[in-house]
Amino acid sequence: MLRSAAYFLGLNFLKIMFSIEANTPSPSETVFTVKQLNTVIKNYLEQNFSNTWVTGEISNFSQPSSGHFYFTLKDSDAQIRCAFFRQKQWGLKIKPFDGMQVLVRGKLSLYSERGDYQLIIDQLTLQGEGALQQEFERLKKKFSALGYFDLARKKTIPKNIKTLGIITSNTGAALQDILSVIKRRWPLLSIFVYDTQVQGEEAPKQIIKALQRANQDLTCDCLLLTRGGGSLEDLWAFNNEALCLEILQSQLPIVSAVGHEIDFSLSDFVADLRAATPSAAAELLTPDCREILQKINLQISQCRQILIHQISVYHQRWKNLNQRLTQAMFKQYQSSLSTHQLLKIKLQHLAPHEQIKKSLEKQNLLKQALFKNIETILKNHKNNLAYCLSKLETLGPINTLRRGFSITQDAQTGHVITSVQDIQKDQILWLTMSDGKITCRVVG
Repeated sequence: MLRSAAYFLGLNFLKIMFSIEANTPSPSETVFTVKQLNTVIKNYLEQNFSNTWVTGEISNFSQPSSGHFYFTLKDSDAQIRCAFFRQKQWGLKIKPFDGMQVLVRGKLSLYSERGDYQLIIDQLTLQGEGALQQEFERLKKKFSALGYFDLARKKTIPKNIKTLGIITSNTGAALQDILSVIKRRWPLLSIFVYDTQVQGEEAPKQIIKALQRANQDLTCDCLLLTRGGGSLEDLWAFNNEALCLEILQSQLPIVSAVGHEIDFSLSDFVADLRAATPSAAAELLTPDCREILQKINLQISQCRQILIHQISVYHQRWKNLNQRLTQAMFKQYQSSLSTHQLLKIKLQHLAPHEQIKKSLEKQNLLKQALFKNIETILKNHKNNLAYCLSKLETLGPINTLRRGFSITQDAQTGHVITSVQDIQKDQILWLTMSDGKITCRVVG
């Protein structure tokens, strides 16, 4: 239709501008300037194509500093330039990009300076997602009426999480982003990953099973339901009604982090806490070890200052007590010295010289008697020792061994062998001689 209209207009204006049979226009024919011609075409397009719906694929998308969107809308056979001005973008939930299949509404116009006609857009939606968006709004309204989003029923997220359960795909980039943040902020956190599909028809069932398994295990303090960004269709599994009911019934608190910051799913509203992105969820659920270390260092510094102050106070107390003790000891010394002088004077008055002399004489006699008794006792013990040694030499085994006898012992137990009945073949024996010991084996 657009190509036919353009062809019709172009043909008529060419007939007006140029005569087929003559090289110059006749006096009755109108001669346009380029600007006049473009103005006529622009007015015609805007009047006759003011509310036109077009579907196609975006290419050559650009957004200058003005905030306007400029791109080409194309299909397999043709293309058309499009402009989506910033003042018309109010309420737009998606940002266009190359390759996006969209449904747009707008009016045809012509850019007079270049003679290019274009589509001025006032509405843009993803092709095929209109029905999904309507279903999303329907479920959102239903869940809100049932109280699924009420803050009063939401569980509190623990502050000190020791074990975190992550429900997501093992191969997704979201998991790697989360693990990277946790490793940086709090590597002590234990992580249990419940691997599941996060896109497609089977995804809701698998996610529900993962939630049920986590609530049966009860090994985690909190659950994180997450995946990376995508289209409304890619994220649709997290708008599943059965999944939202399972989130409501969970014993464990659940944090939902689905898609990018601009993405919202029903699981975000039903969960106990919503995080803008998977990385943001990891930030919310983990303390920063660097901040904690700074707090610890600050507390250590404060404790050090307190200890220094206490030590200073006790040191001053010690100095005061030491000074008082010194003064008391000096006073006691002076008192004792005075007492000593008095006793010395009394002792001099008693003059016990004779008693001391007699005591010294008696002491010398006792000393001589003591030395004599000691000498007698030593002599008796020496004689007794010589007798015992002589008897021991006579009765002991040494003289017997010197005559060629020996003592036989088991090399393992050390028991003395007294009979051939106690000996076995290949047994290791010790033979003790008068001048040494022999190790031998029994051969027969």
